[in-house]
Amino acid sequence: MKEAMGLGNSLAQPRSRKPRHKPNKVLKTVVLVNLFLIALIVAVGLLTPAFYIKEVTVTGTQHLTPAKVIDAANLQVGKNIFTFRKQTVEDSISSLSFIQNVNVIREYPDKVSIVISECSPMAQVLCGESLYIVIDETGKILDTTSESAKYGVPVIEGVFVEQFEVGNIISTRQTDSFEQLLLIAKELSENNMIDMVAKLSLEDSEIFLTFQSGIRCDIGNGNNSSYKIRFIREVISQLPAGKTGTVEFIDEYKAVFKEDE
Repeated sequence: MKEAMGLGNSLAQPRSRKPRHKPNKVLKTVVLVNLFLIALIVAVGLLTPAFYIKEVTVTGTQHLTPAKVIDAANLQVGKNIFTFRKQTVEDSISSLSFIQNVNVIREYPDKVSIVISECSPMAQVLCGESLYIVIDETGKILDTTSESAKYGVPVIEGVFVEQFEVGNIISTRQTDSFEQLLLIAKELSENNMIDMVAKLSLEDSEIFLTFQSGIRCDIGNGNNSSYKIRFIREVISQLPAGKTGTVEFIDEYKAVFKEDE
C-alpha cells in the first residue's frame, strides 16, 4: 500500500520545461541583416559618384541673382547630395533680406533645385539727404541705396528714422503715421498705381501724395484711404494731359481739384 502511494506521488510531479531561445535568435539575425543592408545602402549613397551634385538651379529670383542664392546656400557642385541638411540650407538662404519663402528640393540622383519667392519693394524712406531705405509692405528693410530710381517705388518723406538694419523692420519716431503710409503704399500697389506716385509725404500729421505728373493730393491722416485712392484715380484719369494742381478732400467722400495758376 505504501509503495502504491509513493508511485502516485511521483506521477503527480510536473515536467520541467527548457527555455526556448530559437525565436530570439531569429529576431537578432533579422535585425543584424537589416542594419547591414542599411549601412550598405548608406555607404553606396555616400561613395557612389552618381550621387554627387552636378547641377544647382534657382528659380523665382527678381532682385537677387541665382549666384548669390547659391552662394548663401553653400551648395557646391561635386558635393554629395545626401550630406547636406535641407533645413540648414533653407535657413542660410532665408538670411538674405529679399527672401520671403524658400524650398530646397533634392532631385535624385545629382540635381538640387532651389525655389524662392521674394519680398516686393513697396516704398523707400528718405533718411538724411541722399540715403533711401527700401522696404516691403511690412516695413522690412530690403536694401539701402543712393539711387531713388533704382526700384521704381515712391519715396516716403517727413519720417524720422530711429534705427535701421537690412533684413529687420524699420523703426521710426512716428509709428502710427508710418503704419498709415505703409497701408497707403500697399493700396496704391493693389490699384496698380504704385508706379504713378513719386512721393508720399508726412506733413504735420497730414499725408500727401505727389504723382509723377506733378498732381498733389491731400488725403488727411490716412483714414478711409482705400476709398480716397480709388476716387483720386478716377479724378486723375479725367484730367487733361499736362494739367497740374491739388486734389483736396472737403470731407471723407467729397473732393475738389484746384488747378495751379
